[in-house]
Amino acid sequence: MKISEKQRQFRRVQAFRSGVRRVLAIAFVLFCVGLSLNDAFHWVPGWTWHDVFVRCGIHETPSSDWPCTVRAMNVGAGDCFLIQCEGQSVVIDTGTEPSAEHVAADLIRLGAQEPNYLFLSHYHDDHTGGISALCNHLRPKTIVAGVRTAEQQSEEYRRVHAVAQAAQIPIQYALAGDSYAAGPLQIEVLSDGSLLDSENDRSLVLRVTYQHISMLFTGDMETSAEQALLQSGVDVSADWLKIAHHGSKTSTSEEFLSAVSPRFAAISCGRSNPPDEAVLRRLHTYPVPYVRTDLHGETLFATDGTNCATFTENS
Repeated sequence: MKISEKQRQFRRVQAFRSGVRRVLAIAFVLFCVGLSLNDAFHWVPGWTWHDVFVRCGIHETPSSDWPCTVRAMNVGAGDCFLIQCEGQSVVIDTGTEPSAEHVAADLIRLGAQEPNYLFLSHYHDDHTGGISALCNHLRPKTIVAGVRTAEQQSEEYRRVHAVAQAAQIPIQYALAGDSYAAGPLQIEVLSDGSLLDSENDRSLVLRVTYQHISMLFTGDMETSAEQALLQSGVDVSADWLKIAHHGSKTSTSEEFLSAVSPRFAAISCGRSNPPDEAVLRRLHTYPVPYVRTDLHGETLFATDGTNCATFTENS
């Protein structure tokens, strides 16, 4: 069959377009491989995960039905929490260094760049190991951490301060009785543990309030810090409780759990450090419904200031 010049031209155009699509597909695959292998994007100077997400228009915001949410990020054997409330963001702890790049990318995807505060509960690497990645990619406006005497300053303490100084992010030292605001969120420091003996017990204990709902973040505080906090007479009651020390048997005493009287709880832990059975029995007996990041993945506590609900990634 004789092909007309018009048909030949049409086929040439189609072949050209097909070639362009193949080239673009190959370039896209190579770009994605590059992203997974190298977060620094050295072939595009100055680019970070934040730039990629912004330029691609990839982001996620909390459900519009819930103006205030608390996400327990799935960081394995560590802690990292994201609070988002009416356009404001607060991050508590960073997770470990090996998971830091992925955590930073997830936080940016969720719209948490330039959070009002990055709180560091205490100076252990499962809570502060990701400080470099979060400072470089998220650019928190202020870091809030516990004060330490010269004798209490560990290698991790010095590393955190060196990273913050290099990133030119100010550090504020929190003491019991201090308060912070992030839009409608009120954040009270109930304990700084500065007079206690162990780094776990020196964890900042934060009570975060949105309207009529309160959330208690306990770091890795153990029973001695729980007793000191109860004896101080401060109000520890909360609707949601972050179970201390990844559900370890050294924390979450029956007396403390009764004083908090939570409606929900969350345990941030990895498969390598599951919560202790005694703590789980205590939660069942009370009873307090709880979620675990090792089993449920990323977990979400959501509130409108009066009502509450929990959601999990693997539900």
